[in-house]
Order: sequence, then C-alpha cells, then structure tokens
Amino acid sequence: MAVTFLAASTVFAQEGKTYTDDFGVAHDYLTSDVAGTIWEGILLNTGGNATETEAEITALNTTDKAGELSLTTINSAWDGGNDRGAALYRTVKGGADFEMQIKISGGDYLSLGATARLDYLMSGLIAKVKGDTTFVLIQAFDVSEWSAVIGMRDIDAAEGFAEENWKFEGLTLADFPYQKLEKYGETFTGYYSADGVAWEEIYSVEKPQFTGKDIQVGIYSATYTANEGHVIFDDFSMIDYNENVSANSIKSPSTLKAFYRNNSIVVDNGSRDVISSVKLIGIDGAVKFSKNVNSTSLSIPVSQKGMYVLVSEIGGKSYSQKIAAY
Repeated sequence: MAVTFLAASTVFAQEGKTYTDDFGVAHDYLTSDVAGTIWEGILLNTGGNATETEAEITALNTTDKAGELSLTTINSAWDGGNDRGAALYRTVKGGADFEMQIKISGGDYLSLGATARLDYLMSGLIAKVKGDTTFVLIQAFDVSEWSAVIGMRDIDAAEGFAEENWKFEGLTLADFPYQKLEKYGETFTGYYSADGVAWEEIYSVEKPQFTGKDIQVGIYSATYTANEGHVIFDDFSMIDYNENVSANSIKSPSTLKAFYRNNSIVVDNGSRDVISSVKLIGIDGAVKFSKNVNSTSLSIPVSQKGMYVLVSEIGGKSYSQKIAAY
C-alpha cells in the first residue's frame, strides 16, 4: 500500500461562483423580465414547427405564493422534436462544469396536495446547449401506477431522443422533493433527495456534444398537453466553475490534508473551519462520492485504485485537489 499526501503546492484551483435564489423577493418575470435577479433569461418556443400550437407561460412569479416561484404553462414540451418548453435560466460559458439543485414544493402533483393528477406535467432541472436542441433533463411527474416518477433524459439535436432512466420505487415528491444535476467533464449526473443533503443517483451520461459550448441551465416545466400545468419551486442553488470569485490563484487552506490509506481517502482540515461538503470525481468525470458532511474530517471508502479529484467546500468556497489511490 502506498500513501500519498498532498502538500499545499499540489492543490490546484477550481473555485466556482455560487448563485442562490430562495425566491423571497417579490418579482413577476412576465412583467419585469429578469432584471434584478440572478437569472439571465426565459426560454419559450425555442423549437418545434410552425404547425404546432405555441406554448404559453401564464404565470412566472414569486407573488402568487410568497417565498416560492410559481410557473404555469400550456402546450409546453421538451422532447427533441417539439422544443417549446418554458425555462428560467443562467448561461454557463464554454461548456464549463457546474452543479445545481432545486426543490419542487407544490403544484399539480397529487403527493404535493393537488386534488387531481395532471398527466405528463414534468418539472425539474434542464441543461441545454445554447442555440440547438441538445439537452439533459431531470423530470418528475405523477403517474397512475406509482405515486410519482423521477427520471432523467438526454436528447441530442442530431440524433433526437437518446436515453432515459426512471426511478419507480414508490417515490413521491412529498418524500423526495429535491433534484440535482451536475456536469464534470463530459459527464452529466442526476440525483434526487429527501432533504437536499443525502442524494440518490438517477444515472450518468456522457455528453461530448456540450464540450466548449455555452450551456443554458436552470429550472423548467412542461405539460406535454393542452392542459394548464402549475408547479412551485423553492431553494435554487448553483455553482458555476467557469466563474472565479477572484482573479488571483486560489490556494487550498494550508490545514486541509487529504491522503489515501486502508482503502479510503482521508480528508482532514485540522481544527479549522468545517468542511461543509465533499465530492470525489474519477478521471472519467463520473462522481464517485458526494455528501454534505459539516465536519472537520471524514473518510471516503474507495474500491478502485487510480487518480481522483476531491472537491471540498469550506466556508462557501470550493477547492479541488488530485488524489492518488494506490
């Protein structure tokens, strides 16, 4: 067994800029657009053909339900050939890495208090190549066989519908209201959660089509029918790793140590600030471990030897370092 210690000089910088929106400020996006918010724009009727019924946003505000975002659409869809869905987005430049999460807190879902199920109302997170119809979605909706379905789809502009993966294990949005979507390298990974802390993976997919391209990321909803569909969002957060907080090179705290020992990666920040979360990423870009820890130290089990990237968040800043596990 070899033990590899990482000195401060071996730590490389990847500090992203964090954006959050708890929707606590009263704002109507249909009358005031995105001015004064973290958002950069609204997507609607971005594709499809001239014979289709145009989608419509009838509500997009934080005033219908104070402290949460209400989004209501008609005839909206995100499925490759009919890309007339609605989304509130930011732009990640040049295909940079990112991670974002959202909570679905209400709307036309039985488990969230609706009196009747609205078939095919799908809401969640979206990452879309700017200017074409290549995108990745996390979707949640009610179905008759199960209380709810939470899944992930990816669609390519050239190939059309590509791949999907759904979770059917008796899920309800009341029990699992949180969604997360991450991009590292060419790998997109989706998750769902009960509390926004402990995450269950949906699946991962390689999307080289996003490489080097601007990506519109954010929250969306689609009805896939002529019915009016309503969803309520809360607690959006996002890290854009293309945006550094400072132009200066960022060094990891000198107290932060990480090393491989006894089939685990040990992370220790001494008696300094707590490590709020960690993520372990393989050289293939896939996330191997992700957890909110709120501790100064932890041990991450590693079943496969090789090189990893450890991303630690301390005091609201993210630090990355290479770990050799041999």
